[in-house]
Amino acid sequence: MLEVTVNSKEIVASLLKLSKELESNLPLNKELSRDLAQKASSMAPKLTGNLASSIVGTGSENKAQISAGSNAVPYAGVIEYGWPAKDRTAKPYLTPAVNNNLDYIISKYNDSIKENVKKYNLN
Repeated sequence: MLEVTVNSKEIVASLLKLSKELESNLPLNKELSRDLAQKASSMAPKLTGNLASSIVGTGSENKAQISAGSNAVPYAGVIEYGWPAKDRTAKPYLTPAVNNNLDYIISKYNDSIKENVKKYNLN
């Protein structure tokens, strides 16, 4: 006789822990935001270098974010998106930093998911 016992309480507990791990991905989001900010900074037009140096990455528990500009660099949005009324052509640097690295971003999140699945013996 072959008997298999599944302890659903343990599985549910592991799935809940996995879910919390995946919802709160602070280390990965910080890493991604830092990496993407560096890529955007290297892509930014550099007349003075102020725009490139204003680009920062901020990772939180549930997102990786990059931003540019400050009171000293109020033109960051105009450079990224243009200003047709003033005949300013867009010279994107933030959007391409993300779009050109989608495979890298997806790969990092996939790796994180796989590590967490393995951590809770759900593989």
